[in-house]
Amino acid sequence: MGPQSDGDYLGGEVYWAGGLHLYTPLPFRPGRGGFGDLFRTHFFLNAGNLCNLNYGEGPQAHLKKLAECIRWSYGLGIVLRLGNIARLELNYCIPMGVQSGDRICDGFQFGAGIRFL
Repeated sequence: MGPQSDGDYLGGEVYWAGGLHLYTPLPFRPGRGGFGDLFRTHFFLNAGNLCNLNYGEGPQAHLKKLAECIRWSYGLGIVLRLGNIARLELNYCIPMGVQSGDRICDGFQFGAGIRFL
């Protein structure tokens, strides 16, 4: 996301990001007490923004830039827990707040995650 040059994203000087994730047992619970307990339903809402700063402006202007035009998306999916360390996810993502120049990837997405704590 953010400014581009010849199809390459240039990034920015400052960003913020946040997410709200809810994991629940599968509603139909196949394999209860065994393999089925490794799966969870996943609901999420993610938001953030990225911008470049104009150092002639003050901190108030920088905060205003970060609060404008927030990018956000939501979705749901299924998560497979791999031990207590990692997970595999298949999610359906719906981007809502987008800006011109953002490359949108809606629909099904596959991901992997590692638990650090």
